[in-house]
Amino acid sequence: MTRAGKRWLLGCGLVVLSGCGGTQSPAGVIEEYPTSEDAWTSEALQGAALQGQVLPAGSSFLSDLPWTKASNGYGPIEKDRSNGGIKAGDGKTLTLEGQTFAKGLGVHAKSDISYALNAECSKFSATVGLDDEVGQRGSVVFQVLVDGKKVFDSGVLRGNSASQNVNVPLMGVKELRLNVTGAGDGTAYDHADWADAKLECGPVVPPPAPGPVVVPPAPGISTVSGLLEAATQAKPGDTLTLAAGTFELLQALKISSGVSLRGAGAGKTIITNASSFSPGNAGLDNDEGASVNAVDCSKYLINLGRDTADFSVTELTLTGTNIPGGICGIALKNVTLSKLEFKSFLWAGARLFVVENLKATDNTFFDAGNKSNVTSGSSGGALFLTYFGKSEIANNRFSRSVGNDGYGIKGREARNVRIHHNTIDVFFSIELPFESDHFVEIDHNFLGGAVSLPKYAGGTFPDGGYSFRIHHNYFNTPYALEFQRNGIEVDHNLFDFPAAQDYGNLISGFDAVPAPGGLKMHNNLIRNPGRGIYWNEGVYNNFAFYNNHVRGQTTVTPRTEGLFDFRSERDGVSTDFSTVFIRDNIFELTGIQRPLMRNSASYAAIISNNTLTGISDTASYANPNTGKQRGLTEPLCFRLGAYGSLTVKDWTLSPSPSPVPNEGCSP
Repeated sequence: MTRAGKRWLLGCGLVVLSGCGGTQSPAGVIEEYPTSEDAWTSEALQGAALQGQVLPAGSSFLSDLPWTKASNGYGPIEKDRSNGGIKAGDGKTLTLEGQTFAKGLGVHAKSDISYALNAECSKFSATVGLDDEVGQRGSVVFQVLVDGKKVFDSGVLRGNSASQNVNVPLMGVKELRLNVTGAGDGTAYDHADWADAKLECGPVVPPPAPGPVVVPPAPGISTVSGLLEAATQAKPGDTLTLAAGTFELLQALKISSGVSLRGAGAGKTIITNASSFSPGNAGLDNDEGASVNAVDCSKYLINLGRDTADFSVTELTLTGTNIPGGICGIALKNVTLSKLEFKSFLWAGARLFVVENLKATDNTFFDAGNKSNVTSGSSGGALFLTYFGKSEIANNRFSRSVGNDGYGIKGREARNVRIHHNTIDVFFSIELPFESDHFVEIDHNFLGGAVSLPKYAGGTFPDGGYSFRIHHNYFNTPYALEFQRNGIEVDHNLFDFPAAQDYGNLISGFDAVPAPGGLKMHNNLIRNPGRGIYWNEGVYNNFAFYNNHVRGQTTVTPRTEGLFDFRSERDGVSTDFSTVFIRDNIFELTGIQRPLMRNSASYAAIISNNTLTGISDTASYANPNTGKQRGLTEPLCFRLGAYGSLTVKDWTLSPSPSPVPNEGCSP
């Protein structure tokens, strides 16, 4: 066998999320970059020895059979193990989506393996995908060739792609080749598994007449006219299955209640608009989406109609030039949007006006929620949902190009909604500014933009319940939360702001109308809180800030104002400072001193049992020692982002190991 030495790049602060605006992984992250010197080729071709060989009857695993020739992009091909590294035998148990396989081949793009079958076998089968050891990384294409003809092509599979099953007939076939190629973006982390790869062999009955192997066409609708006809004739319970290819629509595709639409996979099946179907952004500036009359679903790629239900749209790419968005519907129930890619729309990826039981999971959004130069200054959102309830938004990725504002999840009045384990790296991550939201849980997300939840006079919330609970998230922008919202809880988050960015307060409120409030903010880690931790234009009562740990250093400005700013009165209404508590916290400022309060009226708040290091106004309040625990009551340790790809442990954000162990952290 021939191979060259091992090449690695030791990362120190490498970007771990595309477009994260400077988010970095900690020093010591290892990244693999194979070169041609790392390739491996079998030394002795065994073809001559196999001529005339009788293969075992029944099922035989390829890892138990000799190949005629083989090559691999990174170290030797491994039998019954993953590719691992550059050395032989350094792989791990073959693992795809958490499922382990005792038998199979672990390879690395670019890989090519040939077997001599001598027309003795009937079938080849395997399960293929990127091994879990590379996490969300890597991108490959699996191909099967019989007697030189390609009969299977997986399309591009990535670290977060589902595995695929391979079943190839082999009657009369003399040579089987298994190829794994890169996906045109280099071969780093391209650890590919032919798991459970096996042959069914002799004795076999030869075909009636010799001839080439006939590969049936891929199943599914393959033309726009065929799609339109099928959609017209479909009945509830039907699934419209699309073959790989691009479908250029001349008008919105109307889907009826109870009908599902499924492609061959994101990046394989692409639905877009023809040049003649180009409605532009007219009518989009409609008071942030409050008017149903301004929602025109005929301008979107897919129209789910009005007063309809029971939809599933999966495994497609939706993209459009000069078109508002991908999917639109009004007054819907039971909608599943999964494994979709939304790219480059003027206004929204999905625009749903009144929806109940929405499940939006495992999707990617890129430049899919934009301002579109509308005259009112309003903006769309990648997921733009007006009046939605009993819904889940999870394991999605939102990103934007440089210079594009980009909005992630946007809407009005959410009830009984959970938004969790998303990676949202856009200008505004979440914007739910109106109506009375009840029981909205925002947790385990990477939030690269502000979460905006303002409400005129604070809004209502159920007795004993909450409007929003925001917990176990990572925030990296100093303008992190915007609200004048009643009944809100913010806990167990890491707010981690660069010292070079100090342009905003962690919490900002811009409404002048007084609100009864109800904020509980506790057990958070806060680093470099910009202008400060809290500022509000209006009166806000029932404010409790407790068991948090704040660290600060000299910022770029540098900021010297107080950390909290409570307005004493506004429009004849005074703050009830007997309901404002700052207690049991740790404040540690280094390099610069700042006051705790930004104005003298705020000293009427109840301030007790805080550790105050680098705080300059300690003579202005008592801060009695109560003997209670200060700072967090328990360490932070949790996984977050799409598929739990990141881990917060105390003050540190890092990529989660793969496969992801619990390690005592919340899932």
